[in-house]
Amino acid sequence: MDNNHYDAIVVGSGLGGLTAGALYAQRGKRVLVLERHDKFGGAATVFNRMKMRIEAGLHEIDGLGENDIKAALWQELGLSSLLEPVPVCSLFAVLTDIQGPELVIPEGMGNARATFTRRFPQHAKSIRRYFRVIKQIHTSLHGLTRVRRDRSGWKPWLWPQLISHLWTVLQYNRTNLSEFLQSLFGNDEDIKKLLCCNVTYYTHDPVNLSLMFYSAAQASYHEGGGHYIRGGSQALSDALIAIIEEAGGEALRRRQVNEILVEKERVSGVAHEYVPSLMKERKGPPRDIQLAFAPVIFGNAAPHILKELLPAEMRQGFFAPYRGREVSTSLWSLFLGFDCRPADFGVSNYSTFIIPKRLSCLDSLPDMVRMMSQLPHGAAEAVCVFVDYDQIESGLNNDGRYLGVICGLDSIENWLKLDDEAYDRHRNAWADALVAQLDSHFPGIARHVVYQDLATARTCRRFLNTPSGAVYGFVPPLPFIHGGGPDASTPVAGLYLASAFGSHGGGFTGAMLSGEQAAKQVLGEA
Repeated sequence: MDNNHYDAIVVGSGLGGLTAGALYAQRGKRVLVLERHDKFGGAATVFNRMKMRIEAGLHEIDGLGENDIKAALWQELGLSSLLEPVPVCSLFAVLTDIQGPELVIPEGMGNARATFTRRFPQHAKSIRRYFRVIKQIHTSLHGLTRVRRDRSGWKPWLWPQLISHLWTVLQYNRTNLSEFLQSLFGNDEDIKKLLCCNVTYYTHDPVNLSLMFYSAAQASYHEGGGHYIRGGSQALSDALIAIIEEAGGEALRRRQVNEILVEKERVSGVAHEYVPSLMKERKGPPRDIQLAFAPVIFGNAAPHILKELLPAEMRQGFFAPYRGREVSTSLWSLFLGFDCRPADFGVSNYSTFIIPKRLSCLDSLPDMVRMMSQLPHGAAEAVCVFVDYDQIESGLNNDGRYLGVICGLDSIENWLKLDDEAYDRHRNAWADALVAQLDSHFPGIARHVVYQDLATARTCRRFLNTPSGAVYGFVPPLPFIHGGGPDASTPVAGLYLASAFGSHGGGFTGAMLSGEQAAKQVLGEA
């Protein structure tokens, strides 16, 4: 085989593309990965600042229990022997202006149910139904996924289970999270905000969040707990790259694809060029253009980006299935370095959600997305999560520097009208306000911040190359499950979507499952 001919090319190196590439490589295929950044992994990376290793995106991965929807994929890739998942112990704590002490949610669905029942005894019956339903949905989706993978559900003695799973889908497929909570708790917003404090892991709008999508992930957290990967999410990305390279493939950094080649209505390869830096806008002609050929391309990118790489006459037809679909929210992340342990100031959990009085009801969460459009006045009042990586054996820092990250919802609209100088002033003002908010809950912690850097939706757009800096792909549709099942193919033959914008949605789990779907569809195993 010629050096520039491959069995598949992966455009971008996020978890979706790397999963597709690794599965394809395991079947004896030669794979080329092209990444425009200086690190592989997209949001699944670790970067260095001031002698600190900073996690770019991963707070925790849901589940990893035997009923977890990605357990079979994890096993097939051999990741259990390559990575060390670190349990985060209690799922999270919640700090609110609601009367009562800090609420700590333990692992285990029964334990969580008991905790919420003690806080809200008047809703005991509805709390039981909430956990019963999300577990039922999670179990049914896992069962249907198993059927799709190995067809075991077609055995006659398993038909009653299959029928039960299908009934669950029919019952809840068109339900959104907001209406489900309303049916259980009416207008009591206090329990909704506590029960779903981590909803920002999935969306900015409970009204448009599929209950099926929410339950698949949320029940996995409760049943299997949360896990961090020792050494950071970069370890996961690097493990997938290693699988590709050990099978004879290649992975190239600082190579940006600027054209998808098409021959006889089918992809035939790509043209790619050297990118010196993503920090500065590129000027001048392309540099060091090279060609690579393959009959299959896994697009680890949004369809909006892939469209522009295709010949002009094919763009409209390619994008037709995605036109009108809403992209997800973006996020801001304030990376903090401390010179002492956050635990010294009262931080007692790995993840602490902060729900301010400003959030009057869960359905008003979209209002928080535009919070940063104006300069702050004093301490921030953000709906956010503070992650203290020193609470676990993260494998990141052991030299007297302690990493914490505050994260919340953001919109590109908050930053578009600012020139570079105004953007930096605005960003720094919000960083200070967010540190002040953290200090209001953990007095004295602000004095020990030795490093702070706020990444915004504008940062996400630049480094992740997604429309509006979207981090979760498309908003999950209603109904959640459509006829025909998940599909990674696109209107262009040989081009498959393997990213957070793929058939399984966003987040680390969704991106990997979308990559699995793409690879197995090409291989005829889906």
